[in-house]
Amino acid sequence: MNNSESHNKTKTLTQGSGASLSTPEHCNEMEIAMHELSLVNEQLNTIIQSMKSGVLMIDHTGRITQYNKSAVKMLKLKTKNLKNSFLCDLLTDEDCTYLLNNGEDLHKKEISLTNIDGKTVNLLISSHVAKDDEHGISSTVFIFEEIENIHKMVSRMSGFTAKYTFDSIIGQSKAMSDVIKVGKICAESDSNVLILGESGTGKDLLAQAIHNSSSRSKGPFIAINCGSIPKGLIESELFGYEAGSFTGARKDGYPGKFELADGGTIFLDEIGDMPIDLQSSLLRVIQTKEIVRIGGTRPKAVNVRIIAATNASLAKQIREKHFRMDLYYRLNVLTIVIPPLRKRREDIMILVNHFIEKYNRIIGKNIEGITPKAESILNSYDWPGNVRELENIIERAINLAEGDMITEKDLSMDLTSKNDILSNNSIISSKPKLMPIQSLECELI
Repeated sequence: MNNSESHNKTKTLTQGSGASLSTPEHCNEMEIAMHELSLVNEQLNTIIQSMKSGVLMIDHTGRITQYNKSAVKMLKLKTKNLKNSFLCDLLTDEDCTYLLNNGEDLHKKEISLTNIDGKTVNLLISSHVAKDDEHGISSTVFIFEEIENIHKMVSRMSGFTAKYTFDSIIGQSKAMSDVIKVGKICAESDSNVLILGESGTGKDLLAQAIHNSSSRSKGPFIAINCGSIPKGLIESELFGYEAGSFTGARKDGYPGKFELADGGTIFLDEIGDMPIDLQSSLLRVIQTKEIVRIGGTRPKAVNVRIIAATNASLAKQIREKHFRMDLYYRLNVLTIVIPPLRKRREDIMILVNHFIEKYNRIIGKNIEGITPKAESILNSYDWPGNVRELENIIERAINLAEGDMITEKDLSMDLTSKNDILSNNSIISSKPKLMPIQSLECELI
């Protein structure tokens, strides 16, 4: 066989074998496809790395094939490069076994994981399990969310925020200036605060102002009235419960107010009304900075600043065995006493003008002020309901006022009754001593 015949035979075999030798055009197509595939992989990796959620992909053996920096941060791992590591080398055997052997998709399940360094993290986990043709697990994708961030979002959407600042506190008396001064000192600290004062003095307003001036201002502010929640529900409200803890419990469990307040402030109003048997649980939370849900076994760390308030005498309740002395000392680190309105009468007209301006806007009126006689009545009243009572009376007076000034006729009968009694007494004293009792009763009425 000559060279020409050998070349033709080789050419024929090559064409007949289905292009075992690539042509230049075919090589170019392969290069383009590989380049496009590389671009897609880079884009996918960029998307995964830019996600705030943690992403972890593992194969059927538990080996990590893909991950992002958020996952490393959320799991609090010292190791930065997780590629080709095994999941069971990063978590405790118990947690790793649960994740690998679950075999089903998870949807935003709350779970506590402990890494190999002994650090516990509370995460919200979703997962998708991919199966092969024989219905075996081929790979699993985990998506992690930090529960703290979820709680902050829920707090914002649920209105668990503080809207008042120290500028919202109206008053120029020395007593209120001292309160604001101490409040600003409390805002610079992270210690527990106990606010004392009569009902209606603005304890909740001061608590919000302290929160908004503190380093926790971007965190949630959650207020709970310890006296308004039924005794059987207050523990679940404060500490939450696990799924299936009791009849009627939510199937996914329920986070308590301490969990929702993580990273922020919890305001325990009317702390003096908290049941005595629950006070020990609160004391434990203050001491350990951890909560255990009802029906749960694993503690969860919470970073919460506590502000408590009451209008009751805690010293009296301690003597009567209604309040724990050790809890009192834990709460009474920084104390602020808000004076009643009757002890700072120079603030009354300042508050009156503030409320007139406020309710003019709300009601749509143009009240210019208050008559001297009405002002005298307001200044001589003892204000058992304090600032809250004053605000209600001014709102009522603006609604009733027919002119551009609030008169004594527009004020509540509670305020004018004192003056009426005094005037009646003067009339009675001028009457003859033998005045018929029936006539006296009619005049009093």
